[in-house]
Amino acid sequence: MGRHAGTGVAIAMLAALATLAAPTLAAARPTLVKGGPRTDRGRVEAALTAASMAMQVCWRAAREPTVRVKVAVAADGAVTATAITKGGPAQCAAGILAVWTLPGGPWQGEVDFAVAAPDLSAFIQQQLLAHGDTIRACQSQAPTAAGSAGIKMKIHPDGSITDVEVSSPLGARVDACVQRAVAALRLEPTGSAGAIRYQLAVAFTGKGGAGAGDGAAERPPADPDGGSIDGALGVEQVRSVLGPARPRLVACGQKGKGKGTVVVRFTVRPDGTTKNVLVKDAIGDAAIEGCLVAGFKALRFPAAAGETRIVYPVAFR
Repeated sequence: MGRHAGTGVAIAMLAALATLAAPTLAAARPTLVKGGPRTDRGRVEAALTAASMAMQVCWRAAREPTVRVKVAVAADGAVTATAITKGGPAQCAAGILAVWTLPGGPWQGEVDFAVAAPDLSAFIQQQLLAHGDTIRACQSQAPTAAGSAGIKMKIHPDGSITDVEVSSPLGARVDACVQRAVAALRLEPTGSAGAIRYQLAVAFTGKGGAGAGDGAAERPPADPDGGSIDGALGVEQVRSVLGPARPRLVACGQKGKGKGTVVVRFTVRPDGTTKNVLVKDAIGDAAIEGCLVAGFKALRFPAAAGETRIVYPVAFR
């Protein structure tokens, strides 16, 4: 899923301003409730805690207080995981563990994972990205205009948005359109104690390509499998990692029954590790999507002078 040929717009940066009204929360520490390794228990618990940090996606819609997963760890660290608790979150957690590596093997056991309250900034970011088409439509007010629109807003506990301010070099028509589009959005309740001031930057790149007109920015190169690449890494460098990894990512389809294309958005740090791995377009299968998030988090790219933003689709038939 690449950028639209006629309206290339990408949400380039999201950051919280001032102090959030609610604390940033992380995944709860997992608990070995049965079995476990005979040695290296501390290392195993640390590895399980790292895995739990990738499980925030598992509780995107459901709110089970805890889920239980049965694990069998081979001598080489490979994990076979089976959901004991019924429902999507447990299947998602099991899917993530199935692509993880745990020390201390061979061993078997059962692990409880508490509900992971999502990082508030990531929670808001994911929802704003889901409404990207609404903001993207404002490109029609100035089809060849390129530049970044800075948007300030206040997000209330019930998910309503007020006090929207837009500042950009794109012209008054685009600014007014963006202001109306953002003010009309209604997010899910944040669970915060009060209103949150938030800033969003949207990069309008115009039509791009030949004949786009003055001020149009060139679109980032598209990956041959779809999606987009924008930043320090080149297409071949990205392909050298995603190509070999694709069979493992496609194998996530075995974790669930969902069909369709999952689009994942993530950033590669200068040291080659990934961050901000988010499901941009979902298919409603938490097990598959959780497996994909864990798979992308485990990727390692070549080092580069700066960050690279990647949007990558994986189709399941």
